[in-house]
Parts: sequence; C-alpha cells; structure tokens
Amino acid sequence: MWRRFVRFGFRVLYREMAWTYDLVSWLVSGGEWRAWTHTALAVVQPKTGERVMEVAHGTGHLLVALQSMGVEAWGVDYSAQMGRIARQRTGGRVGLARAMGEALPFGDAVFDGLVCTFPSDFVLRPETLREFRRVLRPEGRGAIVLHGVRTRGGIWMRAMDGLFRVTGQGHVIAPERPSDAAIQARYGWVVEKLRLAGLTGEMRVIETARGYALVLGFRPAGA
Repeated sequence: MWRRFVRFGFRVLYREMAWTYDLVSWLVSGGEWRAWTHTALAVVQPKTGERVMEVAHGTGHLLVALQSMGVEAWGVDYSAQMGRIARQRTGGRVGLARAMGEALPFGDAVFDGLVCTFPSDFVLRPETLREFRRVLRPEGRGAIVLHGVRTRGGIWMRAMDGLFRVTGQGHVIAPERPSDAAIQARYGWVVEKLRLAGLTGEMRVIETARGYALVLGFRPAGA
C-alpha cells in the first residue's frame, strides 16, 4: 500500500504538478540536482553535429544544454505536461515526442548518444534496454543517472535524506564517496541487465561540487 501511495505521488509530480518539478528537485537535492543531471553529458561526451536523445526529458534543462553543445537534440517523455514545459523552454527548436521508453518512435541505429536522468523503474525493464540498444548506432554511447548524493549538508539535507529513505529512494546524503569496488559490487545486477539486452557498460561515480552522481554508462555490445 505504501509503495502504491509513493508511486501515485511521483505520478502527480510528473504530470498534474509538473510545474513544481524544478523547485522540488532543487529543494530535495540542496541545489545539486542540475549538476547531477549534467554528469550524463560527461559520460556520453556529445560532439557537434551528433544526434542525441534524452529519454524522460522532464522540464527540458538537459535538452537546452545539448542545444548549446551544437548537437541535434531529441526528447521523449510520456508526460504531456512535461512536454509542454520542455517545448517552451527549448523554444520549439528540439524534436519532442510523447512516448514510453519501452516503445521509442524512432528507427534503428539513428542516435549517436542517449541520456536519461533520475528515471522511474521503467528504465531497467528488459524491453526499455532493448529499445536503447535498437536506436543507438553501433558506436553510440548512453548514460543513465540513477542517483545523486550530497557529501555535505546541514539540517535541511538530513531532513531530505530521511524523506528519500521513507519513499524508498535511498540516501541523498553520505559522509564520503564510495569506493569503485563497492559500487561495482552493489550494481553488478544492473550491468547484467545491460548484457542481456545487448549492451555493455559499467557503473561510474562522477563527482560534483558538493557530492557525486551514480551513472550507468553503456554502449552496444561489440562496439
């Protein structure tokens, strides 16, 4: 029952209350949310002229960043409300589609890069990962930002940490960066999901000014 209530809350945030999303994400991360999402770009490293898609684009901030890098940016989100916000933010200069990650409305091998930040559990479903594999070119790169953590924080961040744990999202504050070995051991099951979908990848810890993000980088197998 509790999990269903939490899922309902996230559904409302992504849809009816989408206009509050930027404020909520800023508050729960202590201002670090934007830095965490941009770690996806550090992994994919888009180049001028490439075609890059963001899955579950939300309010469109990362699409704007992609535009500024000179890439052909595309975005997919199932929330019509997020789509309207993103269209306004990007000035209508980005290709946007309303679709689910499990059924991307694009042909095979058409994207050089794919990014997805703080998605819901749809992202690790086998059908979603197979779609990622299908739309990426053989030399394409992808990155999923799974979680962000603050290594410094006061009373407010400790309160947010408690909220994250109550909602099943894990910790949002920790005293230090975990070792690479600890990360690989904890997320080995995620890497195995990639392998079964025809992708190869690894978990990476990308440090930010006040914390770090856990990023799943991947490529088509055999690339």
